[in-house]
Order: sequence, then structure tokens, then C-alpha cells
Amino acid sequence: MKKIFMFAGQGCQYYGMGKGLYEKNIDFRRLVDEVDEEIVHQIDLSVRDVLFDKGKDRSEAFLPLLHTSLAIFMYEYAAAKMMMNNGIIPDGIIGSSLGEISSAVVSNMIDMKEAVRLIIQQSNLIMEKAPAGGMITVFDDSSLFYNRNDIFRDVELISVNHRKNFVVSANEERIEQLEKLLNDNQILHFKLPVQYAFHSSEVDDIREDYLNLVEGLSIRTPRCDVFSCVTGKPLINVTPDYYWKVLREPINFQECITNMDSNDCIYIDLSPDGELAMMLKYILPNDDNVFKISSMFNVDIDVVKVMNDIKERGGKKMKAYVFPGQGSQAKGMGGELFDEFEELTRKASEILGYSIKELCLYDPEDKLSQTVYTQPALYVVSVLSYLKKLKDGEGEPNYLAGHSIGEYAALFASGAIDFETGLKLR
Repeated sequence: MKKIFMFAGQGCQYYGMGKGLYEKNIDFRRLVDEVDEEIVHQIDLSVRDVLFDKGKDRSEAFLPLLHTSLAIFMYEYAAAKMMMNNGIIPDGIIGSSLGEISSAVVSNMIDMKEAVRLIIQQSNLIMEKAPAGGMITVFDDSSLFYNRNDIFRDVELISVNHRKNFVVSANEERIEQLEKLLNDNQILHFKLPVQYAFHSSEVDDIREDYLNLVEGLSIRTPRCDVFSCVTGKPLINVTPDYYWKVLREPINFQECITNMDSNDCIYIDLSPDGELAMMLKYILPNDDNVFKISSMFNVDIDVVKVMNDIKERGGKKMKAYVFPGQGSQAKGMGGELFDEFEELTRKASEILGYSIKELCLYDPEDKLSQTVYTQPALYVVSVLSYLKKLKDGEGEPNYLAGHSIGEYAALFASGAIDFETGLKLR
């Protein structure tokens, strides 16, 4: 069965989200810290410390936008990578609103550091130039929006999540009036903890500034299917201006789901409140294949059990890494790996007494064909390639094998030897 990761946007945040998981799961903790370190590097602010502030209660509104956007992304990125490190690799991803940035990073379209930069700049732009506003979820059929103009006048419908749930957006004054009207008419609703009228004409004035902001965004081809909550269809040939549409256009989450073959999918809600999983109860014929790792009702979910259930339900694929032997070497091998794993490259060069990077990339003295140079070069490149796989979240393999000198890289990957030992044994 295909595994579908799902990410939510603004409105799902609350103080303390993910704290239990942070304390119990070493993978999640390491990944949260990784994002937080990047945020500190860029703006000298620990969002993790803000999020886990013991002086804050879950019921308090978690604001402002800069903090909440970074915290949501940090949670969703860590949750997804945790899943992937445990062998649960997505075949498809759905991101709703801000969740589309999480989707882009997890699918390898955008680097994590670039996403942090984008979220910071996007949040600052909105806080500086967008008018105050709000969003309200109404727990009723969307026909109510069209039939009660006396209530919903000058309000925009921005999402129909399912048959008993729709969301509206408006400026600050109109949102206050709407909330009073909904109360007076005893219409069940919930005012989302947001301060802006996202996905509506209220943000149109920042369009040009936003397009300038994303103009140089580098976007790669995704490693899996990515479904757009702007179009309700798979993303194809994404350009930077797409992310303006993510901010401005209505959310079509329900359409995304109905356009998929739900009988062949496992849906995994990796948002902080598990609300997307709740929506699927109303969209799908049954929710047997819907999982979440968090709950808006502060229920402690056993994430290890959830991951085991997903693996059992999804028929986890077995994976093997095979490391090559002598004869597979070629000038230029290793590419950007030496810069990405600079510390290991330095250690290798110190042990060998020459620059392993220069040998592999340029081979200036034509030594790469000599066994005494070939073997350490293949070992180092194989190890760095393996570490790159893990860093990109592809998960550890079930089997390891190596041909000739490749056996040393397999021993390293299995944990039987460390990097330096393998280099000295060759």
C-alpha cells in the first residue's frame, strides 16, 4: 500500500506540541534540535525554547506568526524524518497551506535551511505589511455559507474540509462581527489562532513583495508524488510563484483526497494536532488506514506502536545496500560529498597523508588506477554515499553487502567498525 504523509498549516499549533515525543524519542529530539539550531543561526531565536516554555499553558494562544510558522515546520519536519529513519518512506505527500513547505522539504524539493529562510522572510513580510484579520472554522455544511448572506456577508470561503466543516477568512473587524453572529445564531464554530486573513483577497496587497521574495528559490524535482492543496492534483514543474498561490488561493484538501485511490493508501497525519486524520473520517468510506501521532485533545499517543502498525499494514519493503569493489572507480566520483562531510574528509586526508578529495575529483597524477590509492578512495566515497542516504532520510537498510573492498564499507554501515578503522584496514 502507498504511504501518504500529510502536513497541516496555521491553526494547528499550541504550546508544548511535541514535547512528550521530544523527551521520549531520540530521533525526533535530534531532528527538532537540528532545525532549531538553523533558526538560531539565522535569527538568534530558539523556537524550541519558546515552544516548550514551562510558563505557557496549552490553552494559551500561541503567537506571533513568526514563532508559530517555524514551530509548525520544525514539528512536521522532525516527525516526517523520524518516520523515514524508521523505514516508513512516503510514496506521496499532501501539504495544506503552510504544510506545503513541509511537503516540499520532505520530498527533497527544497533544502531545510532554505525552507527556514523562506518561512522567516514570509512571516516577517506578512507581519509588516498584511492587514490584521482572522479565520473561523464553521462546523456545518458549506451550503450554510451561501444560504445565509446575512451572516457571511463580506467574508470569503477558503476551504471546505468535509461535509460538516468549512473555513472562512476576513479582516479583523468583520471576523469579530461574524463571531458574534455565529454565537447569536447558535452555529457551532471555532476561531483559529491566527491573526491574518490567509487565502483571501485581504493579502493581495503583498503579492508583488512576496513574488520578489521567492524569485530566487531553488526547487528540485520531488523524490515522490506531491499533491497540491491549491489544485487538488499532483504537482508538476513547480516554479517559485506557486508558493504565492499556496498563501493566497483556497485550500482544496478534500479534493486532494478524493482524487486519490484511497483503497490503496495509508494516510499518516504528521501535523501537531492530528486534525487532518480527523477530517478523513468524514471524507473516506472508512478510516482503517488512517494514522496520526498527535492529538488536539492532549492524548498521549504511543508513536512506536503507530510506526509498527504502519509497517505491518503497509508491508514494509526490504532494502539492501551493496557497495562496489575495485574497478568501479572513476575520476570525479564523490562530487559534492567531500564538502558536505567536511570533517570525515579531513580525517581521511590526515590518515592517508594526501587529499582524498583532490585524488577522487581530479586525480592530477593519474594514481586512481593504482590499488594503493583505489581502495581507500572507493572506501571513503562508499561511506560518504551511505551517510548521504541516511541524511536524506532514506532509512537504514535491512541488508548490507560489499564486493571486494566494498566489504569494508558494508562493515562500517553495519556498525562493526568505525570510519578510521576501515580506512586503516584497507
